[in-house]
Amino acid sequence: MFQFSLIAAAVCAVAVVVGVPLMRPRPRLPRDPGVRAAAVLGALPGANCGACGSESCFDAASRIASRSVPVTACVTGGLDTAVAVAEVMRTTAPGRGASD
Repeated sequence: MFQFSLIAAAVCAVAVVVGVPLMRPRPRLPRDPGVRAAAVLGALPGANCGACGSESCFDAASRIASRSVPVTACVTGGLDTAVAVAEVMRTTAPGRGASD
């Protein structure tokens, strides 16, 4: 009986040691749109070309951060920029699935 209790306690201890780190909540996207826009701006190429319809990359970043335009809004940066912006926004870029 004592051995069974010892084994059960060891199994529970291993479950706690392995399980607790897995239960950590995922870091949330900042609620402040200015912080999100700054993070998105860092992923944009910074050409300020206006090809996306925005006056500047900062304006585009603000619109992407507020989710009023898609993460693929930057035409100049292409797919690489869309993937980088999607990573900042914690979403996926169209054309990039989980298996890509």
